[in-house]
Amino acid sequence: MINLISAGPQNIVTCVFWHSLAYNCSYRSSHWSTRSHPSRPAFKTFPACPLTSIMQTHPSFNRTLATGIILSGVSMLAFVAGLQIMKYGVGASPDSVCYIDTARNILARLSFSCHFRESGAFPPGYPLLLAINSSFGSDVLDTARWLNAYIYALNSVLVGILVYLSSKKSAPFAIIAQLLFLSSSSLLTLHTMAWSEPPFILFLLLTVLFFILYIRKPNLFLLLFTSFSASLVLLTRYIGISVIPPIILAMLLLKYKPLKERLKDSLIFMTIASFPLGLWTIVNHFSSNNIGDRVKVFHPIDFSQIKSIISVLTNYFIPKIFLNDSYTWIVFGLTSGLILWVIILSISGYVKAKQRNSGEVATLVLFISFILIYMLVLVISISFFDASTPLDSRILSPIYVADIILILTIIQQWCNSSGKPTIRWLFILLSAVIIYINATQFWVTASQIRQSGQSYSSLQWKASKSIQFVNSLPKDSSIYSNNPEVIYFLTGRYTNSLPYKEDPTTTLSNPNFQIEMINLTNDLNHKDTYVIVFQKTERAFLPSKKELTNAYHLPKLLDLKDGEVFGISH
Repeated sequence: MINLISAGPQNIVTCVFWHSLAYNCSYRSSHWSTRSHPSRPAFKTFPACPLTSIMQTHPSFNRTLATGIILSGVSMLAFVAGLQIMKYGVGASPDSVCYIDTARNILARLSFSCHFRESGAFPPGYPLLLAINSSFGSDVLDTARWLNAYIYALNSVLVGILVYLSSKKSAPFAIIAQLLFLSSSSLLTLHTMAWSEPPFILFLLLTVLFFILYIRKPNLFLLLFTSFSASLVLLTRYIGISVIPPIILAMLLLKYKPLKERLKDSLIFMTIASFPLGLWTIVNHFSSNNIGDRVKVFHPIDFSQIKSIISVLTNYFIPKIFLNDSYTWIVFGLTSGLILWVIILSISGYVKAKQRNSGEVATLVLFISFILIYMLVLVISISFFDASTPLDSRILSPIYVADIILILTIIQQWCNSSGKPTIRWLFILLSAVIIYINATQFWVTASQIRQSGQSYSSLQWKASKSIQFVNSLPKDSSIYSNNPEVIYFLTGRYTNSLPYKEDPTTTLSNPNFQIEMINLTNDLNHKDTYVIVFQKTERAFLPSKKELTNAYHLPKLLDLKDGEVFGISH
């Protein structure tokens, strides 16, 4: 098989991008030439374009089919590239290990439990998806690798399709959307890790797609598909609740049916979409006496987290290596101002429009309201339920995907209303520059992952001396660590975490910390117990290596290259 990675993403991006432009120009030129001169044969302006030659031979080969072929072809390249990039397996983090452990427990005993979290810490959607696809005998990690590659390709296609439907079937804008998605190094990293965000984005895009189709041609089946897809969004991540209000708002604003029927549709949608999550929440409430392992304590979002949001959203479009902090704020301010101005123009156009049930309007309402509600729910979650939620590219990835679709839809509407081709071509040129810059960083990230793996799947972790020591211990040994997840991921052995000084989700101090440390010290002195402290793992809510040595006087057994072992030789 040809090594797609070695070809370089810039060459692939350039080829697909300009080929799609050539096709669109040939279509438009033939369209206007046949309108002015009916006797003139179509598609004579670009005879050298292979796609145009096919259209000359097959007149029924229309724009939608051609765009679909281009999007599908690029997604197939993305699928193969994704598999090649994940040469050493899917990446994993502490959350990933919990998903994987839950999936294995589902297969083994139909239990949604995780050794490293309380029941209900995560919704069941992603572990269940892994378990279902592993039920034919494949290992969960292999399943995650193939599943992520499939989802990476599907998400890129869906982004292109949604822009195509929302931009009056503009092929260049659809291709731009797909390439903006695929050239993002952050989205590449996201889709090569065993995280719930990729399927979350997939189900979100499917929900929007089915809803746009439903708005255009209302029928019960499309409403049910929309509702079922939304229920999967909620089952994949709790913040998926932010998809419900935008759909209901769009149903009430878009006059595709009489108001009474729209209210009925809203009720059907809300009932079906929320029922699975509601059932899961009730089960967790009675089994653990809390909702989703989240205890309400007020810890408001601070200015550093706001700066993180701005930095991440800006770096999605222009990689950090090309911007310092000052330029980040400038670019974010200019971009936000431009987007706000175009949104105001689009809303004013919507108010004046006679038809309010089109795909363009549905996309505008859905994604503007989704972005606002998603951010609101995220702020509420951090402030009251989980202070440890990082505002990084992983958490904000749905915002970037929504931004791609929203911005391209708005720009296309603006270009159509202005009637100035220069604006369209300037935007296409700007998009090509952004895609090329992003592809450069994409190439660096893809090469690093393919050559060395990432996170717990990296060659560095697999060659860890501390992990080798764990493998040499008897099966009945008791092990504590500052990173029990990586031990389980690489050895399959369950280990215990060091006592928590504070709860990372609530920031509350652990009242039993001193007692737990005394018990750990006693176990080290009298039992076959070991403490493994990895140098690469730093968790502020756990006692540090210095504290273990100086404050609690744990006996050091070994000083390894990547960690230290505390215990007594037996």
